Amino acid sequence: MLGIVTLLSACSAPAQVPYVEAIYDEETGRLRELAYDGNGNGRVDGWSYMDGTEVLRIELDRDENGLVERWEYYGPGQRIEKVGISRAANGKPDAWFYQGADGALVKLELAAGGDGRITRTEFYEEGQLARSTEDTNGDGAVDKWETFHDGAVTSVAFDLEKAGRPTQRLLYARDGSLLRVDTGVALEKAPF
Repeated sequence: MLGIVTLLSACSAPAQVPYVEAIYDEETGRLRELAYDGNGNGRVDGWSYMDGTEVLRIELDRDENGLVERWEYYGPGQRIEKVGISRAANGKPDAWFYQGADGALVKLELAAGGDGRITRTEFYEEGQLARSTEDTNGDGAVDKWETFHDGAVTSVAFDLEKAGRPTQRLLYARDGSLLRVDTGVALEKAPF
Protein backbone atom coordinates (compact mmCIF):
# COMPACT_ATOMS: atom_id res chain seq x y z
CA MET A 1 0.00 0.00 0.00
CA LEU A 2 2.85 2.42 0.82
CA GLY A 3 4.26 1.94 -2.69
CA ILE A 4 0.94 2.97 -4.27
CA VAL A 5 0.65 6.14 -2.11
CA THR A 6 4.23 7.14 -2.98
CA LEU A 7 3.60 6.55 -6.69
CA LEU A 8 0.33 8.56 -6.62
CA SER A 9 1.88 11.49 -4.76
CA ALA A 10 4.76 11.62 -7.21
CA CYS A 11 2.34 11.81 -10.14
CA SER A 12 -0.23 14.17 -8.67
CA ALA A 13 1.47 17.55 -9.07
CA PRO A 14 2.65 18.66 -12.52
CA ALA A 15 6.11 20.23 -12.58
CA GLN A 16 6.12 24.02 -12.86
CA VAL A 17 8.22 25.06 -15.80
CA PRO A 18 9.41 28.62 -16.41
CA TYR A 19 8.41 30.09 -19.76
CA VAL A 20 9.39 33.03 -21.95
CA GLU A 21 7.25 34.94 -24.43
CA ALA A 22 9.05 36.89 -27.17
CA ILE A 23 7.45 40.10 -28.50
CA TYR A 24 8.67 41.51 -31.80
CA ASP A 25 8.37 44.97 -33.33
CA GLU A 26 5.66 44.77 -35.99
CA GLU A 27 7.45 47.13 -38.37
CA THR A 28 11.06 45.96 -38.11
CA GLY A 29 10.63 42.37 -36.94
CA ARG A 30 13.31 42.95 -34.29
CA LEU A 31 12.95 41.49 -30.82
CA ARG A 32 11.47 44.18 -28.56
CA GLU A 33 10.63 42.41 -25.31
CA LEU A 34 10.90 39.12 -23.47
CA ALA A 35 8.23 38.49 -20.84
CA TYR A 36 9.04 35.58 -18.57
CA ASP A 37 7.67 33.55 -15.73
CA GLY A 38 10.77 32.61 -13.76
CA ASN A 39 9.11 30.25 -11.28
CA GLY A 40 6.65 28.60 -13.66
CA ASN A 41 3.49 29.51 -11.77
CA GLY A 42 1.74 31.06 -14.78
CA ARG A 43 2.38 34.73 -13.88
CA VAL A 44 4.90 36.95 -15.64
CA ASP A 45 7.43 38.24 -13.10
CA GLY A 46 10.13 39.68 -15.36
CA TRP A 47 10.47 41.74 -18.52
CA SER A 48 13.56 42.23 -20.67
CA TYR A 49 13.33 45.22 -23.00
CA MET A 50 15.43 44.56 -26.05
CA ASP A 51 16.89 46.06 -29.20
CA GLY A 52 17.19 42.89 -31.24
CA THR A 53 19.55 40.67 -29.27
CA GLU A 54 20.81 43.45 -26.98
CA VAL A 55 19.27 43.88 -23.55
CA LEU A 56 18.43 47.52 -22.76
CA ARG A 57 16.58 47.11 -19.46
CA ILE A 58 15.22 44.38 -17.22
CA GLU A 59 12.35 44.84 -14.76
CA LEU A 60 11.51 42.31 -12.05
CA ASP A 61 8.42 41.75 -9.89
CA ARG A 62 9.80 39.02 -7.63
CA ASP A 63 6.93 39.01 -5.14
CA GLU A 64 4.38 39.05 -8.00
CA ASN A 65 2.26 41.82 -6.50
CA GLY A 66 2.01 43.68 -9.81
CA LEU A 67 4.67 46.26 -8.87
CA VAL A 68 8.23 46.21 -10.20
CA GLU A 69 10.82 46.30 -7.42
CA ARG A 70 14.06 46.01 -9.44
CA TRP A 71 15.27 47.74 -12.60
CA GLU A 72 18.53 46.90 -14.39
CA TYR A 73 19.88 49.14 -17.18
CA TYR A 74 22.49 47.82 -19.60
CA GLY A 75 25.05 49.70 -21.69
CA PRO A 76 27.67 48.86 -24.27
CA GLY A 77 28.94 45.31 -24.11
CA GLN A 78 25.79 44.27 -22.21
CA ARG A 79 27.34 45.54 -18.98
CA ILE A 80 25.02 46.60 -16.19
CA GLU A 81 25.28 50.37 -15.81
CA LYS A 82 22.83 50.90 -12.97
CA VAL A 83 20.36 48.98 -10.85
CA GLY A 84 17.31 50.56 -9.26
CA ILE A 85 15.27 49.14 -6.42
CA SER A 86 12.03 50.13 -4.73
CA ARG A 87 12.79 50.07 -1.00
CA ALA A 88 9.27 51.38 -0.35
CA ALA A 89 7.77 48.51 -2.41
CA ASN A 90 5.55 51.00 -4.29
CA GLY A 91 6.66 50.24 -7.86
CA LYS A 92 8.90 53.33 -8.02
CA PRO A 93 12.70 53.21 -7.81
CA ASP A 94 14.07 55.03 -4.76
CA ALA A 95 17.66 53.76 -4.78
CA TRP A 96 20.06 53.53 -7.74
CA PHE A 97 23.32 51.56 -7.66
CA TYR A 98 26.05 52.33 -10.23
CA GLN A 99 29.04 50.09 -10.79
CA GLY A 100 32.43 50.65 -12.33
CA ALA A 101 34.05 48.62 -15.10
CA ASP A 102 35.25 46.11 -12.49
CA GLY A 103 31.70 45.60 -11.18
CA ALA A 104 32.36 47.38 -7.88
CA LEU A 105 29.90 49.92 -6.50
CA VAL A 106 31.00 53.49 -7.39
CA LYS A 107 27.86 55.52 -6.72
CA LEU A 108 24.58 55.16 -4.84
CA GLU A 109 21.64 57.55 -5.26
CA LEU A 110 18.87 57.56 -2.66
CA ALA A 111 15.42 59.15 -2.68
CA ALA A 112 13.96 60.10 0.69
CA GLY A 113 10.34 60.80 -0.27
CA GLY A 114 7.84 58.77 -2.21
CA ASP A 115 8.34 60.84 -5.36
CA GLY A 116 11.58 59.11 -6.43
CA ARG A 117 13.53 62.39 -6.42
CA ILE A 118 17.16 61.78 -5.47
CA THR A 119 18.14 63.59 -2.27
CA ARG A 120 21.42 61.84 -1.34
CA THR A 121 24.30 60.66 -3.51
CA GLU A 122 27.14 58.54 -2.13
CA PHE A 123 30.45 58.00 -3.93
CA TYR A 124 32.56 54.90 -3.31
CA GLU A 125 36.26 54.26 -3.88
CA GLU A 126 37.78 50.81 -3.59
CA GLY A 127 34.58 49.50 -2.03
CA GLN A 128 34.35 52.14 0.71
CA LEU A 129 32.18 55.21 1.11
CA ALA A 130 34.43 58.20 0.28
CA ARG A 131 32.05 61.16 0.11
CA SER A 132 28.42 62.14 -0.20
CA THR A 133 26.18 65.05 -1.13
CA GLU A 134 22.66 65.64 0.13
CA ASP A 135 19.65 67.90 -0.29
CA THR A 136 18.40 67.86 3.30
CA ASN A 137 15.50 70.32 2.89
CA GLY A 138 14.09 69.07 -0.43
CA ASP A 139 14.59 72.30 -2.38
CA GLY A 140 16.58 70.58 -5.16
CA ALA A 141 19.97 72.05 -4.16
CA VAL A 142 22.79 70.27 -2.35
CA ASP A 143 23.18 71.71 1.14
CA LYS A 144 25.25 69.03 2.91
CA TRP A 145 28.62 67.49 1.99
CA GLU A 146 30.36 64.66 3.85
CA THR A 147 33.80 63.08 3.46
CA PHE A 148 34.87 59.73 4.88
CA HIS A 149 38.10 57.84 5.51
CA ASP A 150 38.12 54.12 6.31
CA GLY A 151 34.36 54.23 6.92
CA ALA A 152 34.49 57.13 9.41
CA VAL A 153 33.25 60.65 8.73
CA THR A 154 36.09 63.19 8.55
CA SER A 155 34.13 66.32 7.66
CA VAL A 156 30.57 67.52 7.25
CA ALA A 157 29.83 70.83 5.54
CA PHE A 158 26.50 72.64 5.43
CA ASP A 159 25.00 75.46 3.39
CA LEU A 160 23.09 77.16 6.19
CA GLU A 161 22.48 80.39 4.24
CA LYS A 162 21.25 79.02 0.86
CA ALA A 163 24.45 80.37 -0.67
CA GLY A 164 25.03 77.41 -2.99
CA ARG A 165 28.25 76.54 -1.11
CA PRO A 166 29.23 75.42 2.37
CA THR A 167 28.91 78.10 5.04
CA GLN A 168 29.83 75.84 7.98
CA ARG A 169 32.20 72.88 8.16
CA LEU A 170 32.74 70.40 11.00
CA LEU A 171 36.04 68.50 11.05
CA TYR A 172 36.37 65.22 12.95
CA ALA A 173 39.27 63.17 14.32
CA ARG A 174 39.59 59.46 13.51
CA ASP A 175 37.97 58.59 16.85
CA GLY A 176 34.87 60.63 15.89
CA SER A 177 35.55 63.55 18.19
CA LEU A 178 34.97 67.05 16.85
CA LEU A 179 38.24 68.83 16.01
CA ARG A 180 36.95 72.21 14.93
CA VAL A 181 34.14 74.17 13.34
CA ASP A 182 34.83 76.51 10.41
CA THR A 183 32.30 79.17 9.41
CA GLY A 184 32.04 82.20 7.16
CA VAL A 185 33.16 83.40 3.77
CA ALA A 186 36.42 81.42 3.75
CA LEU A 187 34.36 78.36 2.81
CA GLU A 188 33.97 79.15 -0.87
CA LYS A 189 33.47 75.66 -2.30
CA ALA A 190 32.47 72.17 -1.35
CA PRO A 191 35.14 70.05 0.36
CA PHE A 192 35.54 67.93 -2.80
